[in-house]
Amino acid sequence: MRITIKIASVLILLFLMSSCGSSKKATRIITIQEKLEIEYQKYKGIPYKYGGTTKRGFDCSGFVNAVYFNAFNMYLNTCNMGFNALIDWFKYLKV
Repeated sequence: MRITIKIASVLILLFLMSSCGSSKKATRIITIQEKLEIEYQKYKGIPYKYGGTTKRGFDCSGFVNAVYFNAFNMYLNTCNMGFNALIDWFKYLKV
């Protein structure tokens, strides 16, 4: 009986020690604001172009669509309906 307890104790101790030495890195959750900042930095300095939707030039809705598509995989319509959906989404997330 005592040998069984000792063996079980050693096995548990070895298991606990082996998991302590793992090289797993803690994953960090990126906030919405950080995702938006990362995307903004990618497009910073691109000129304004009426109706533009590419890196050659953006207008307001083209810029917003590009940022939200790349950051959140969300496509927003350029009409008000798409932006209203975005506002509702932020209200839901309480941002």
